[in-house]
Amino acid sequence: MILLVLFYINQGLKIMLIIGSMTHLKRHFKASPSAIQLSIQVINLPTVFKVFYGFFSDAIPIYGYKKKPYLLIMGALQILTMTLIFTVHLGFVVAVIDITLCYFAVGFSDVIIDSLMVMQSRKLPLNGQALLMANMRMCQAIGGISGAFIAAVIT
Repeated sequence: MILLVLFYINQGLKIMLIIGSMTHLKRHFKASPSAIQLSIQVINLPTVFKVFYGFFSDAIPIYGYKKKPYLLIMGALQILTMTLIFTVHLGFVVAVIDITLCYFAVGFSDVIIDSLMVMQSRKLPLNGQALLMANMRMCQAIGGISGAFIAAVIT
């Protein structure tokens, strides 16, 4: 349950990733507004395929587990891609690909966490499902607000 809370706060912190990535592309690469707009479209491309991520994780288990290994892999991919983008001087195209991979990992873990949320809510009594959903959305909001403040300070 605590892991779900932490992942929903992480989902809310996604705003920090969005603001930080766009500011990095604008300041570091001196990209034009049209290049940034194109990069936003490429970066958001993994969200189109979010429907298939749940099917993929359920159909192809890793060592007998369907959800947990994918969360670990996607978390590691998020850490790796964000570490690369801000420590290694990449070209503009490579930076966009790196951020796109991070968005893929975030989207994949979003789908897994939402499915775990549904599984957890089925264990609760009827009124507990609404309470659990409200708590998770509150955690997501807390992460979003704090992510926006952190991004404002960093950028």
